[in-house]
Amino acid sequence: MLANKAIDNINKNYNSMLYFQSRFTTGKKYQSPSEDPVSASTSLYLSSRASRIQQYIDRINDAGNITTDTETALTDINKSIQSIQELVSSASNATMSMSERQSICNEIDQHREQILYALNYSSTTGYIFGGYNTDRPPVEDSAAGVTYNGENLLAMTDLMFEDMSSEIISFNISNGVKMGITMTALDITGRGEGNLINTIDKLTAELRKDPPSVSVLTAESKALEEHLNHVLAKLSEVGGKQQRLERIGAQLKDAEVLIEDKISLAEDADAEESIIKYAMAEQAYQASLSISGKIVQMSLLDYID
Repeated sequence: MLANKAIDNINKNYNSMLYFQSRFTTGKKYQSPSEDPVSASTSLYLSSRASRIQQYIDRINDAGNITTDTETALTDINKSIQSIQELVSSASNATMSMSERQSICNEIDQHREQILYALNYSSTTGYIFGGYNTDRPPVEDSAAGVTYNGENLLAMTDLMFEDMSSEIISFNISNGVKMGITMTALDITGRGEGNLINTIDKLTAELRKDPPSVSVLTAESKALEEHLNHVLAKLSEVGGKQQRLERIGAQLKDAEVLIEDKISLAEDADAEESIIKYAMAEQAYQASLSISGKIVQMSLLDYID
């Protein structure tokens, strides 16, 4: 009986020594949840929260990439419009010859093409100005006119414009926070006779006349100025979105650090405490071996007697 108890005591102390040795070598409080159910449950809950936060951070990074691409494209459009303004102003000089105006019109046409190219800007997520259509270029230029997702800008109705320009892709960037990230090419060009591309076309058409009408050039130049102001407002809007994304991203990263600290408290063993407890467990094990040896000797003597 005493021998059995001694063996049980040896096994108990040996397992205890292995447990604290494992804590010391791995740096973890437990190797299986059953060893510390409370800490394991806390760690599981916190890890789930950390995973959700990381998903939000990833979405913010994706949204940030889109807003950066949008800013790049809008900046390009802004520069092209400003260049067209300068060229129109130069071509409005009454002393300029027809051939000189023709050269300027050719240059304006190049900026027009650059604007169309920017409206079809493609990033890793697809075409950023196409609304829900991200797989193919949303803006096309043909003899029939400029179209957006197959609909002619000149013939587009108010209802059609409203429906198509409302196709904004949104991201869930935090718990209960949803943010519209994209804008459509329609938000930049407008529709009808006054759309951006048609305004440029009317300017070049007038400049190719000899002589061009000053009143027409003045009116269309004013319309182009309004388009420029609209693009600048869109750039400001994108800048506001970028700042908001940065603020929420910073808050999420701070929360992530706090949760990681809590996970560490739940999972990580105190190194100094583990060393001390391992040493104590080892002493207890050695003591149990010594005592058990004496008990076995006594039992053998009793048997011999």
